[in-house]
Amino acid sequence: MTQKTASEAGPGPKPTLAAALEDVDAFGVGIFEGALEKGETDEVRRRLWAVADAKEAAGPTDFVPADADDKNIRLLSLINWDAFFIELSVRAEVMEAAAHVIGERMLLSNYSANIIGPGARSMVLHADQGYVAEPWPPMALAVNVGWMVDDFNEAAGATRYVPASHQASGSPDPDRDYETLPIEGPAGSMIIIDGRVWHTSGANTTMDRQRAAIFGYYTVPWIRQQVNWRDALDAGVASECSDEYLQLLGYSLGNRELFNLGAMKARAEKYRTEAAEN
Repeated sequence: MTQKTASEAGPGPKPTLAAALEDVDAFGVGIFEGALEKGETDEVRRRLWAVADAKEAAGPTDFVPADADDKNIRLLSLINWDAFFIELSVRAEVMEAAAHVIGERMLLSNYSANIIGPGARSMVLHADQGYVAEPWPPMALAVNVGWMVDDFNEAAGATRYVPASHQASGSPDPDRDYETLPIEGPAGSMIIIDGRVWHTSGANTTMDRQRAAIFGYYTVPWIRQQVNWRDALDAGVASECSDEYLQLLGYSLGNRELFNLGAMKARAEKYRTEAAEN
């Protein structure tokens, strides 16, 4: 994999979401600088590390086989650990960005974080909809909308990608060498990555800096989710979620135009009441 610096080509951070989405259309990647205010970014970082500490105390953190080593801290299913991340996953800017790429009807497939430690090597180049049979249709079926919890720069392992690779009809050839660019920006920036984009975590060449990011992975509603939320989501957390959020997690059945979660709940309550009376 051949590396270039972000200044050589590709988009940089943009001051508005609209401008970042123009970059997504052109390059497959967009960066919305200042999407979170500094106080919000600090709070995200504090809560993320609280989850990391809690998971470490509970046992080994999550592992992704595609990682090149064990120097990454993977935190899957963040919404199970803190309701703060539920709110973060459906901020207005997030939903607007996801809908721009894959349409308004979508599911939240996973909500996770990756903290890249000093000395971590780059993972394999891939596309996040790589499980889809090729050739791919001419539209994205998935999108990552995430947050730079720390500054993203090349030395600390900024995510790398192949510009405009979302225009390809399949995954990268593992036997070929591709030029990649780092996705660089300040902490608090939003990252939007088309699900067809070829990308990888960068190598963290520092001795003492970690690079944290949070990613929401959203897909069109007919793709099976990475996380079976009905099984994985804590019952107490689920009970506090709105009907709309449960729909985003895939709790509704079949076609949303045919099955309404609120109506199903009302019918279930009606049947329980009738059964108790009889």
